[in-house]
Amino acid sequence: MSGLFLLLCAVGMAIQGAFILVERKGDFKRALVLKTIASVVFIIIGFYCMPNCPDSRRAWLVVAGLIMGGVGDFFLNLQFVVKEEFAQKIFIIGALAFYAGHIIYMVSMAPFERELLVANLLITAVITGIILFFVYKGKEIPLGLKIFGFFYIGAVALITMVALARYYLNPASTASIIVAAGAALFTASDVVLIYDMFGEKKPWMRTANLVLYYSAQLIIASSLLFVM
Repeated sequence: MSGLFLLLCAVGMAIQGAFILVERKGDFKRALVLKTIASVVFIIIGFYCMPNCPDSRRAWLVVAGLIMGGVGDFFLNLQFVVKEEFAQKIFIIGALAFYAGHIIYMVSMAPFERELLVANLLITAVITGIILFFVYKGKEIPLGLKIFGFFYIGAVALITMVALARYYLNPASTASIIVAAGAALFTASDVVLIYDMFGEKKPWMRTANLVLYYSAQLIIASSLLFVM
């Protein structure tokens, strides 16, 4: 990894840290600006890594996923700035942008290993079901959000399983294990987010959610530097 890549990662994490501190103070307008800049940084990192990826199709898809993540970041934080009657619609737009990003990351892993695809789907469904059983337990969450949560977390869990399957079949595929690590952090981030939104709120949850999420984006962007 080059010095510039590491510098960009450090700058992105520093801005993300500043965003967390500003958001804690309740300054949501400044927080929106900082969060957007931090998102732009991981998109820039994706573009920076692109020339190192021999598969231009995968490179463009990963960057597209990063861009959708940036769009999701903007709208999820915009909800705290707009009038209350618009907040829910803004949140939905942000959540859908993130989901679209997860699907794009999944497509970037194609072609899939057919001999393990069915097993991956079954294992993912079971793991997602178990995770959400404990996450949803004792919480009043609308059925629609429960269903969306299953497919949302299921998407990143499936990315993890597909990437692990590729690495299992081809240990030389360094990018696969890196993508798996990034997707696993995404899953952890989403689980913490659900606890923070619908469970007993604790100060560390929002910070953990944001750190896990940003680390996941940086790791997935860095996968373009390695052989898939």
